[in-house]
Formats: sequence, structure tokens, C-alpha cells
Amino acid sequence: MKRYPKLFKTHSFEVKRYIGDAYDPNTGLSQKREFISFSEEGSIQPLTGTEKLQLPEGDRSRNIKKVFTEFQLLTDDVIIHKDQSFETISVECFDSTEKFPYYLAKVGLIDVKRN
Repeated sequence: MKRYPKLFKTHSFEVKRYIGDAYDPNTGLSQKREFISFSEEGSIQPLTGTEKLQLPEGDRSRNIKKVFTEFQLLTDDVIIHKDQSFETISVECFDSTEKFPYYLAKVGLIDVKRN
């Protein structure tokens, strides 16, 4: 992978990428999915007030962050950072200059209810 000069402060995080289908095509029932896991770096930042207002109304109170990376996250990826899991909501590619292409993903905290 080609590395570019760091434009932002970066953090290390784990990415879980699910592979395979989520449903059995014969029964229509959910299947246990396998995943691959790998470490990456990116800049994790909170949303600005304006960015929060642009979210759908139901997501405005949710803990959503933006992640800038040199690699493309998929909308099914899960990011684990500081013992918190975030699901990838959307991904945009910024490569207009092709000199320093990068991706912007919005990720939302996955609520885990404790028993």
C-alpha cells in the first residue's frame, strides 16, 4: 500500500470486516458470519455542530464520529477503538487531486447493553 505524508494526527484501530452472506439462501435464516480482522491507522474526529445537524433526526443524539483513512472502509465494517465498537455508516472518497487520496467514513457507536 502506498503511504502518503500524514495530514492528520492518526490513531491505531482494529477493523473487523465480515465475509460471506448474512442469510442462508435456502431457509432465509440468519447465519453466523465469519470476519477477518486487521489493524490500521486513521484520524478519528468528532462531528462539528453543523455536521450533526445534517444527520437524520434519529441519529443526532447518537455518538457518531468521522474517520479519515488512506484505505477504503466498507459500510459493513466494524472499527474497534479504545474498547468501543463503531459501525461504518457511510464512506466517501476524496481523490480529486490524486496526490493525496483519502477516504472519509462516518461511524456510529454500537450500543451494547450490559446484563
